[in-house]
Amino acid sequence: MQLSDARELAALDAVGQAQAIRNGEFTSAELCKAAQLRIEEGNPALNAVTWLAEEPPAPANETGTLAGVPWLLKASLEYPGWPFTSCSRSRMHAVGRKAWPFTQACLDAGLVPIGFTGMPEFGLLTTGEPLATGPVHNPAAPGRSAGGSSSGAAAAVAAGFAPLAHASDAAGSIRIPAANCGVIGLKPSRGGNLRARAPHLIDDVLCSDMLIARSMRDIAASYDIVAAGGGETATRSLRGLRVGFALTGLDGRQAAPAVVEKLRAAARDLEQAGAVIEEVAIPGDHAAMIRAFKAIWMQEGGELTDLITAANPSVAPDELLEPWTLGLAKARETLDAGETANAFRQLALSEFASAEFFARYDVLLSPVAQEPPIALGRHAPDRAFAELWEDFWPFVNFTPHANIAGLPSITLPFWGGAEDGPVGVMMTMKAGADCALIALSRELEGR
Repeated sequence: MQLSDARELAALDAVGQAQAIRNGEFTSAELCKAAQLRIEEGNPALNAVTWLAEEPPAPANETGTLAGVPWLLKASLEYPGWPFTSCSRSRMHAVGRKAWPFTQACLDAGLVPIGFTGMPEFGLLTTGEPLATGPVHNPAAPGRSAGGSSSGAAAAVAAGFAPLAHASDAAGSIRIPAANCGVIGLKPSRGGNLRARAPHLIDDVLCSDMLIARSMRDIAASYDIVAAGGGETATRSLRGLRVGFALTGLDGRQAAPAVVEKLRAAARDLEQAGAVIEEVAIPGDHAAMIRAFKAIWMQEGGELTDLITAANPSVAPDELLEPWTLGLAKARETLDAGETANAFRQLALSEFASAEFFARYDVLLSPVAQEPPIALGRHAPDRAFAELWEDFWPFVNFTPHANIAGLPSITLPFWGGAEDGPVGVMMTMKAGADCALIALSRELEGR
């Protein structure tokens, strides 16, 4: 396999690569080698991949839709015998012990893991600039953030390193990086994907896992593999679709003009296809949702700090954890029981508000992030905590609603970008309507 051949193969999506294997044009080993060559060539500039397997395993299945195709794992996804770091200095020597059902389903389908991608420490920021492994660069916007927390996953797929990369999303961590890098990111409904990690209260109620891709047929094929089942199978056509169009985020601010421009273009296309568009607000108590997520983030940072410092009593906390994580732990001291109770109360209230909204509308159309990709360093984990805290939350202004309400949500790159990089358009549907959301997105991709 020559580098020139490897570059040409990057044009094939995952379904295309699997078809090439079945046609006898390439072997899985050759496609994995091609991916390795592309990573070795391009990763020094992007730092999207933090660890690359020397000899990936053979595919466990040779006949599936995606059998033999290489995929990348987020650094927080456990895989037996491989590093399990979450890009934290506290875990640089940790090794995975098992494959949870999500990972096992991918392996059983014949996908071939080839390495790990970068992320912020424990996924607690919307930019991948961990002190442990260094910043992930955006291949579609030099000098700009790839987003987070699935930073390296989106950057790697956008750069053509691999056609698929695992990503997880507890507040926008699939959708923001996918939008920043100009690829497709689907967050399934709460409980919509197979378990990807050990049981954890916050993860289980907020976090969903999927594979980031460049084509909707790859998204559909990936979802078929990792879906937990039990969702609706009915689909909707664009004609007659009832679309609620929201340009204002949870804090009452409208998205940046460059983002609004792309949203309006998407709304026009939907309207021309026969959809009925109406401007709306994101459903739910916005202020209470923001308070809930702030409390959850403090609790998560505090819990991680407690566990890691207890396990390493002879090491200074700032040698193990980043200023942002330690700052969250310190901020947790300000929480009272009422704020924690509100966080869990919002899970139910947001579900009710969303159910009422989707009784009237089929789709919520909104921005993914408040702005196009931000400059690297702006949300770096060693920025002064108080400054970063104030700047972080306005940026995460649209995505958390789908997490707290348990809704399927997807970011699509079909309407282009702005001067500072790609801009995604987000569609969200009622809980369990993952298949309908995928079908609508495929219809939009084909227009």
